[in-house]
Amino acid sequence: MNALRLDFKENGNSVMVKKISFEVYNLYLNSIYWHNIFIKEPRKEYLDLLREFLLKAIDSEKNFSPIYSALASNTLFQLEYGISTDRRLLEFAKSMCFKALEIDKNDTRARSILAALYIKENRKMEAYREVSEIYRMNPQNLIVNGTLGSLYQYSGLLDKALEKYKKVKKENPLDLVTSINIARIYIYQGKFSKAEKELRKILQSSENSFALSYMGIALSYSGKLEEAEKLLQNSIQKYSNERGLLLSLATVYSRERKFDKADEILKNAEPFFFNDPDRAYRVATCYALKEDKYSTLKWLRASINLGNENYALFKNDPYLENLRGDKDFKELMKEMESRWKRYKKKFTL
Repeated sequence: MNALRLDFKENGNSVMVKKISFEVYNLYLNSIYWHNIFIKEPRKEYLDLLREFLLKAIDSEKNFSPIYSALASNTLFQLEYGISTDRRLLEFAKSMCFKALEIDKNDTRARSILAALYIKENRKMEAYREVSEIYRMNPQNLIVNGTLGSLYQYSGLLDKALEKYKKVKKENPLDLVTSINIARIYIYQGKFSKAEKELRKILQSSENSFALSYMGIALSYSGKLEEAEKLLQNSIQKYSNERGLLLSLATVYSRERKFDKADEILKNAEPFFFNDPDRAYRVATCYALKEDKYSTLKWLRASINLGNENYALFKNDPYLENLRGDKDFKELMKEMESRWKRYKKKFTL
């Protein structure tokens, strides 16, 4: 026997039948293995290995959609985890999604990733249309629910985001990314002790650099600055290339009014922070704590343009408190509130 017959099913129904060689299937399984390793410990070398297996698989088999959707996911990870700051990768990732959908129009992963890419381009209505179609076909699909959670998070619909993330976690309690996202929602809602509790659970089983970074943020909001600084400094020694940890440390330094130390971090890594909505927002809070209005508004607008329209966070974040009476900030919030109301009305799933 020279080939495997793969029957992909959802809810017991066959959604795709495909024959591929043992070699291609083995390459694909290796990519899944390194994907899971990367999620647990996000290192560039793991993502490179993942990509290497996928490219070898494509060389041997051009008509297997999961390979292309996995390559799109790999490319998205490069941006989300700060491995690359080249936003042209968004176009490559979309091309991989479109290729997967040429082969199989019902490739759930490809359509979910495409929606995630639209979110990063601040095209939320298109993202919603994409993900809502597949959600209606399979409302229990965990990838789709996770993508909806992300869309709601960046639209400021935090209760709906939390509902979707908890739905995913209920079915897959070991999903590390979803657990981190739940902790992030708690931070955005001002529930810092809940966020801290969630992150401590994660760190008991995996010393994930993203979880460490958000733990530093949660501790800073709770006023546990000495603990936050020590945690982040120790983590940076282990993950020296993880700029997200550096940014969290800059936030702690700003909270402690050690602005020279914070500025040194921000100055040396600015291009990296300007390409991600969450990191751009965190930079804005550093400048807000410094009471630098111009830089704060500059970075808040950058965060919005990159897809972060989390109105609830902007409205309630204590680190932005000194801007509440500012005319320009009020105008910005008025614009965001208008879009938030639109999303609240339109996003009904």
